[in-house]
Amino acid sequence: MKKQLKINQVTEKETSIGKTMWTIETDGGKFNVFDKDLAKNLMESSGETVEVELTQNGKYLNITAFMGIIDRPASSSDERLKSMCVSYAKDLISAEITALVTKTDSLTDAKVVVNSCEERLETVAKSLYKMILDLDKIKGA
Repeated sequence: MKKQLKINQVTEKETSIGKTMWTIETDGGKFNVFDKDLAKNLMESSGETVEVELTQNGKYLNITAFMGIIDRPASSSDERLKSMCVSYAKDLISAEITALVTKTDSLTDAKVVVNSCEERLETVAKSLYKMILDLDKIKGA
């Protein structure tokens, strides 16, 4: 059966016959995994909600397939913050262009303005990307 679960923790163990297994702690309980690649996918998805295939084996439920991470809708506060970041980036670029254009008297100066704007745009894009990564870290904490 398919199920969506949030992965909380993945713990590697050894069975009584010396085989490696993993216990997956989720918001829906504990499950076992006996496949190394499957366990790796789940470890890499720690903290995320994923879709998996569960198979009953006696009294145990095992995760036997990983379908992927479930896209969760962004909260309104996430969207508002991203919108603020984009607006801030636009304001910075607009101010930079305005300042440079007022100093431009020739085609050569215009090329300098364009090059400077490209450099500023790259700097602002990197700053915006860092802000979004920081937001994701804060949310994950």
